[in-house]
Amino acid sequence: MIEVFIDESGDLGNNFYNDEKRCSYWFIMTAIFVDENNIDYVVNEINNTKKKLNRKKNFHFKEDKHTQRIIFLNKIATLNKYFKSITIALDKTELANIVQNIANKELLSAQQIYEHIMHIFIKEIYYMYHGVTNDITLQLNFEENKTIDYDKIFTLINNMAKDNFNFKTCKCTKNTPII
Repeated sequence: MIEVFIDESGDLGNNFYNDEKRCSYWFIMTAIFVDENNIDYVVNEINNTKKKLNRKKNFHFKEDKHTQRIIFLNKIATLNKYFKSITIALDKTELANIVQNIANKELLSAQQIYEHIMHIFIKEIYYMYHGVTNDITLQLNFEENKTIDYDKIFTLINNMAKDNFNFKTCKCTKNTPII
């Protein structure tokens, strides 16, 4: 089995032009794929780095000092042979413009934006593992976002499943470290 740790950056809002409550233009999703044979080693190394930096919770670049970021990134660089990753950056303004121009609709909801990026994400997984014919089990670990209906997301993922792919899904709370 392959453990997949998924986290987002940015928000799912679509209020781009209100200076007081402006949302981010970009929504970014990153997934780290770790084979179950390597998971203990990778988690150990991350936890040791957290201890070294006196971090009790997950790394968050927004909250971390530059020196902490460098130490964390250097640790990740030494672990790169133990994982694969996908990062998707979505310009929400461009997506909103396309939807408005083609369908003459209102701006997309947070759920619709998330579903769109999940379509891209699942396609990227298939591309990452193209040519693999044996069965692949992916445990997708999502950090909970209260604005998302994960039952719909999990249904979407299962509807996109191909024959040799088995997706298991898990929603983790913000207080439950996923790695």
